[in-house]
Amino acid sequence: MAKRIVKTAPERQREILDVAQRLFFEEGYEATSVQRIIDELGLSKGAFYHHFASKEAVLESLIDRLVDQGLEAAQALLDKPELSPVERLDAFFAATRRLRADRAPLMRRLIPILWMDENLRLRDLMQERTIEATVPVLAKLIEQGREAGNVDCVDPDGAAEMLLRIGTMINDAMARLLDETAPAEEDEDEVTPEEIEEAVVRFERRLALYEQTFNRTLGLPEGTISLYEAGFAEQLLHA
Repeated sequence: MAKRIVKTAPERQREILDVAQRLFFEEGYEATSVQRIIDELGLSKGAFYHHFASKEAVLESLIDRLVDQGLEAAQALLDKPELSPVERLDAFFAATRRLRADRAPLMRRLIPILWMDENLRLRDLMQERTIEATVPVLAKLIEQGREAGNVDCVDPDGAAEMLLRIGTMINDAMARLLDETAPAEEDEDEVTPEEIEEAVVRFERRLALYEQTFNRTLGLPEGTISLYEAGFAEQLLHA
């Protein structure tokens, strides 16, 4: 008789979250039932509900996990004396720039899924939890710059929230770019190279506006903090 594998509670919770994350992204949050998760894992309902009271509880735990992973590197910047306050701020956003560039293929696949109507709840909760958890870290970095006289900002907490919400607008702009340049459906006209070029120009102008707003909000010279790598639009479209 095969020996029964007994998993600890954290191991089982991590396993449920891993499967739920894949299903939520692939099939949509609304379309994924608790039973679908249970079937995928081969669990009993009792085993599932021992760890999570509902699908909503799974979603909240999943979002908390994703946010915590993203905050680890940002939190470490607060304790880097070798960097100036402005360098810490730039490093904070550089991590996002690199992540967008490195994960362009993944983002090209996931963004259209996350921007589907059936994933509205998933997307909104991800954005709100990310902002809520990240504001204190970013506000502290802004306050350090203000105290050093490098940043001109009267409300670090308000500035942090506003800048992070601009970050969600960048995600919206990426979704719009991918939608405008997507291959045509059977009953639609093919997107022309000229239309794709125009969509890229609109996207890059919008990102330039957001970047300008970032630096002006912090009283920094334009170009001090960059929000995206050069050629990112083309990289996203051809990932």
